[in-house]
Amino acid sequence: MPLSGKTYHLKIRLNQSPTTATHIILKKKIALKEKRRAISEVMSEIEEKEMQKEDIILKIQKHKEEQMKRKDLIESQNRANKDRLRNLQKARLVFQDHLGLEIRTIIDKTQMLQFIFRNISLSDQDSAYVITMGIKENGSYQIVSSDPALECLPILESRLQETNNLPAFLANVRKEFISKARS
Repeated sequence: MPLSGKTYHLKIRLNQSPTTATHIILKKKIALKEKRRAISEVMSEIEEKEMQKEDIILKIQKHKEEQMKRKDLIESQNRANKDRLRNLQKARLVFQDHLGLEIRTIIDKTQMLQFIFRNISLSDQDSAYVITMGIKENGSYQIVSSDPALECLPILESRLQETNNLPAFLANVRKEFISKARS
């Protein structure tokens, strides 16, 4: 009668000499220690990966918070810019309607601004008095032309370079145009 695999295996083991059995037990102990060491290494790796995962989650959370702050800042700046734009449009209308000042951008090789003054001459309110300006590479203003020509323009330009006060310069140019129109 054939023995089952398990029983047969046991019988072979029982028939083995004590040194062979000790040798097998020793091998099994060594294998068990190896497996425990491998399990310990795997557990250490798992713990390390968990710590890395937590660090990554914290970094992601920090980046999300920073993005939200940036988004809020951008939205706030957009609102402020829209408010400024509305105020500038109101100011433009005031300048255009009441003072007769129109500002145009001229783009050719360089970018220039053209300031067109109206409501200067009492006899012809729609008559245009024009000054064209550019900005040099160093950031200073450069008067390109004036129609009609103003004799005091070099003095006004040098004052503009000293003060960098464009609104005051434009007010003085307007006064000079009025003076010229009424003389």
